[in-house]
Amino acid sequence: MPPARVQRLRYPVFVAAALVSFAGDWLTTVAVGVLVFEITGSVAAPAIFVLVRTAPRLFGPVIGGVLADRFPPIRALTVTYLTQAMVAVGLLVAASHRSVLAIYVMVVISQLIGSSTRPMQQATLPELVTDDQIHRASAMFGTGLGAVVLVAPALGTALLRANGPELLIALDAATFVIAAGLLLTLGPSRAIRAAVVGPSWRSAAAGLAPMLDEPVLRTATGTFLAMAVLAGAVQGSIVVIAADRFGNADLSGILYAGLGVGGVLGGSLVSWRTPRSIGRDLIFAGGMLAMLPLAGLAATHSLWVAVLLMAASAFGSIALDAWGPAEVVHRVDRALLGRANAVLVLCDFLGILVGAGVAVVGVPTVGWPATVVGTAAVAITFAFVVAVTSNRRATSPAPVN
Repeated sequence: MPPARVQRLRYPVFVAAALVSFAGDWLTTVAVGVLVFEITGSVAAPAIFVLVRTAPRLFGPVIGGVLADRFPPIRALTVTYLTQAMVAVGLLVAASHRSVLAIYVMVVISQLIGSSTRPMQQATLPELVTDDQIHRASAMFGTGLGAVVLVAPALGTALLRANGPELLIALDAATFVIAAGLLLTLGPSRAIRAAVVGPSWRSAAAGLAPMLDEPVLRTATGTFLAMAVLAGAVQGSIVVIAADRFGNADLSGILYAGLGVGGVLGGSLVSWRTPRSIGRDLIFAGGMLAMLPLAGLAATHSLWVAVLLMAASAFGSIALDAWGPAEVVHRVDRALLGRANAVLVLCDFLGILVGAGVAVVGVPTVGWPATVVGTAAVAITFAFVVAVTSNRRATSPAPVN
């Protein structure tokens, strides 16, 4: 088989594996969020679930970043997916016994392992496509993630009503097995880092310096963190939002589907036309587009308006998800790709953790509307300060394909 054809096949197989596993993760998110709400009857339970789900992710990206720079990331992903499948079976047992404590324990283990895959996935792209295709490949990957968010929560809501949460968790376990099987079909990675000595665990934080020293990457880091804080507050409140404003907690899956609509549209646009240069102003603008609609959730009583707001937020978020990791490839040494990408992933998870913590305290005390609007105000202010205090520097050109 000609090398060019092999290369074209490796990328779609990798994307298919990632999307299948991502779909399963969303099924479990819908199932467990509603399950703990029904078991406990507490409005704080969904936010606590987001908190428990996010806290282990503060450690996973660091591990994944080191592994991605030390070993072939495709092989590391394969092992991780198989491990996640086994953990999902344990979660299924906990759910069948309606034990909230056991559910939380399995969620912690699952997210600790699963969060390590993000830096591996981002570090894998340069091994599957050429440098001038990075932006487009990243955007297409984001479009696929958006399509999953569009379909999986809505499908999960339908299956949840018909068959209960156990089926969704079982499907999650199956998706990890399928994803690992797809990755096993891929051949060895391109030796783009063959001369690099593998990093030690002591060097796990080495990716932080380039992310803070380079103005565009520093703006991206601050914007990712701010967006994630607001997203965490919304995720921690979304089941309560659905029950309070729209009469049924199960409709949280429909709200999540709005993210998928925006993700598909945003990813398609970014894939179709890549900006000639990606600087701090464009990064900040994408962040505003992602955050402002979420603040608007407090003002609407219409389910479909809320879905449109979620879609608008995802439109901006998917652009940043494409531009951020792609700019890391262009601006950071290849030996640090995994650990530099781990910084963005860690900001994402840290922000969601903080936002979920805000929801745990805020929703029962001041209500979810005040919690969401207040968090949005703080997050937008933080992103603005980071952007305006970053020194200007010439941006590297993004290839136009």
